[in-house]
Amino acid sequence: MEYRNEFDRNGLDISDGRRAEDNFKRFFENRFGVAPLKTEEDDDKYRHIDFYMQVPTNEGNIHTASVDVKSWKQEPNDVWIEFVSYGRLGWLYGEANYIAFETPDEKGFIIVDRQELVKLVERVCVTNFTNNLKYALFRPLIRGKGKNSDKFDLVTKIPRALLYSIKHWTLKEENKEKPWN
Repeated sequence: MEYRNEFDRNGLDISDGRRAEDNFKRFFENRFGVAPLKTEEDDDKYRHIDFYMQVPTNEGNIHTASVDVKSWKQEPNDVWIEFVSYGRLGWLYGEANYIAFETPDEKGFIIVDRQELVKLVERVCVTNFTNNLKYALFRPLIRGKGKNSDKFDLVTKIPRALLYSIKHWTLKEENKEKPWN
C-alpha cells in the first residue's frame, strides 16, 4: 500500500511529488548521463530521501549524495518548509544531503544544501505559531489535529528568492553548468 499523509485528502501532493521526482530523474540523467537511484519507501517516508545521486565536483571527483525532491506548490514566489509531518520530524530535519525544489517557471530545480537550509529557516522564521494559512510566511503553521496531538504537521513558507542566498545549484533539462559554481 502506498503511503499518503492523511492531510493530503485529494491525493494531489503524492501525484505532484511523483511527477516532480520523475522530472528530476530525467533532468539529472540527461545532464550527467547516469540516473539517480530511487530509494525504498521506508527511506522516502522516514529518512526523507528520494534519490542517491553521483555528482561531479569542481575538483573532478565524484560526490555521492542523497536528495529529497519537493514539488511546486502552486505559489510562484514562496516555498513550503516542513518541520514536522504527521507527528514525526519533517524533511527539513531528515537525512537527505540536499533538497531539490521544483521551479516550473525556470523549467527545472534549485538544489540546496539541507543543513544550510536549516540554518537559514531557523534564522528567518519567528517562533510564534499560527493556525491561519495566510499568516504562514516566516511563521510556523500548525495543521491537522493540533499541537496537543501527536498527529499534526508543522510547516512554514519562505520566499523562494532566499534559496539563492545559500549554497545551491540548478538542474534544468538542458543546462550543462557544473554543480556548486
